[in-house]
Amino acid sequence: MKRILLVFCIVFLIFSCEKDDLTGSDTLDSQDLLLKSGKPNQPGDNLKVFRYQGETVGYVIYDEKSNLMAFVGGDVREFCSGGWDVDILNLQEIVLEDGGDFPRVIQLKKGDEVRVQVYNLSYWDCDILASTEPVFVGKGHYVFTDNDAFAWDGEGNNTNVYGFRLNGDGVTVIWHVMWDGEDFWSSLKHNEIVKLK
Repeated sequence: MKRILLVFCIVFLIFSCEKDDLTGSDTLDSQDLLLKSGKPNQPGDNLKVFRYQGETVGYVIYDEKSNLMAFVGGDVREFCSGGWDVDILNLQEIVLEDGGDFPRVIQLKKGDEVRVQVYNLSYWDCDILASTEPVFVGKGHYVFTDNDAFAWDGEGNNTNVYGFRLNGDGVTVIWHVMWDGEDFWSSLKHNEIVKLK
């Protein structure tokens, strides 16, 4: 594939609620989190809202038009050397239970100081990264949205749209994906943009 998207770390959720949602304990385990919703869990209530914090996935985005590669969400050199330091995001999930086997989950993730490094490279190689200086290092405002976070587990017949945009002083990084569950390969569209201002 000409365009490359590599995910270089796994999502780990810390499950720590916002301050106004805490009730005595600073953290909630997974069972407690499932019971913590924006609306009472009553018969017929098919919408629940969850708010918590989690670690962002580290993204590698390559823009073939600009020949720039952006590392979003952490320090790529530290990752290449075995380190683990990724940025913390605020997450909001809206769970729509429509009576099917698996609910639809809409996700919104935000971060105000998400790190980004941009290299004039077309592929990822930790040895090359160790000896190459980035053309940009900074931070930006990050917003990720997904209209069906677990589309693969559901019926998969809706149009799934997800991706993120990072805007910072001197840089914009965009990753956008769209596909239709009824005709995945012919409907798949994706866009990767790494732009220095």
